[in-house]
Amino acid sequence: RKTRSVGLGVPFLTMLAEQTGGSVEITSRHESEYPEDHGTTITATFGIDHIDFIPLGDMVGTVTTLIQGSPTVDFTFIHETSKGKVELSTRQLRELLGDEVSLADFEILEWIRGYLEEGYAEIK
Repeated sequence: RKTRSVGLGVPFLTMLAEQTGGSVEITSRHESEYPEDHGTTITATFGIDHIDFIPLGDMVGTVTTLIQGSPTVDFTFIHETSKGKVELSTRQLRELLGDEVSLADFEILEWIRGYLEEGYAEIK
């Protein structure tokens, strides 16, 4: 989009969480104050038994697309349910792979997709 910048959809996420009795919490740590551990964390909690709960959709595709579009951003994805949780940290992946490999490489994205799909299969 060229006319205006596009955000993360936080107001929409907040609306969806709150309509199920859940909430959204945003915390930020500025680089000037926390040079080694800075960034923004968004935690969304949904009441999945609420009548207004909308299915989350393709989380594997969503996370993979986020990483492909911003391979140098540190994403920590945690989806926790009563049956278990699925986790992925791009910071940890980069530490294992080194600087020579981009997380946007096809083979890496396919591994990420498979890893997340396996995680979701275990908590079904």
